[in-house]
Amino acid sequence: MMENNNKTGENFSFVYVNVDDKNSILSLSSFYESTYVTSFTDKNERESLDNILDYLIKKKDGWYEKNNYHVILVQKNNEIVGGLICDYFSGSNCGAIEFIVVDTDCQFKGIGTALYEQAIERLQKDAKSAGNVSMDYIFCEIEKVADYTDIKGMNYLWFWDKKGYKKLRLDYIQPSLDSNKDGVFSLDLVATKINSAIAVDMYMVINKLKAFLYDYAKYAMRIEDPMKDAHIIRMVNNLDSFVFPTIGFDTIMPKMLGGMV
Repeated sequence: MMENNNKTGENFSFVYVNVDDKNSILSLSSFYESTYVTSFTDKNERESLDNILDYLIKKKDGWYEKNNYHVILVQKNNEIVGGLICDYFSGSNCGAIEFIVVDTDCQFKGIGTALYEQAIERLQKDAKSAGNVSMDYIFCEIEKVADYTDIKGMNYLWFWDKKGYKKLRLDYIQPSLDSNKDGVFSLDLVATKINSAIAVDMYMVINKLKAFLYDYAKYAMRIEDPMKDAHIIRMVNNLDSFVFPTIGFDTIMPKMLGGMV
């Protein structure tokens, strides 16, 4: 399917990766080696291609039940130039965007936003298929940016900020993706509210966040019993220490120049 981005005039098509579609699997392999690996230089943050393929097989076999897993690539001029992985979790009624990456020379052309919109559309369909009117929240892990003179890093934060994401006041840890990898402490967990029936924007109910962390660990990282995982336990214990049953948000972008964001 070809789709035109009217704002930029860029033409591109989406590839929805399916384990039964050999061409889409070949596209995934190309994307993994050419774009994904170079975007995630820390091996602890990087999912293996074998694991991604196994998730797709599990999806075909019905392992996800009311949950779902999507791998979406974007193609321009017959070349794969970006992609994302996103998940829907019926238990928490939340979505997760595991990552969005676009080749450097194709950035700032609306491709990342087009991928993001595809994810929202798919995840909302999943929520409705699970019997809900809408997802409640979408979460994403983003890299912490320590140097605010880092233009690439600030553009990365700006992308998520302009989509309405805010940083949860949680000492977030990405649990180990497999037995050969370590947990990752260099990420922030951000979220945006999707369900308009949730009236409050300034905080999230802690039990909702706990439900998401459990779902994310089980269905996106295949941790069989998340409540026995050391990193999940550490985050839950942190949340249990809160005085109030809610957790607040902070802006993603740093406050500079007398409070301007």
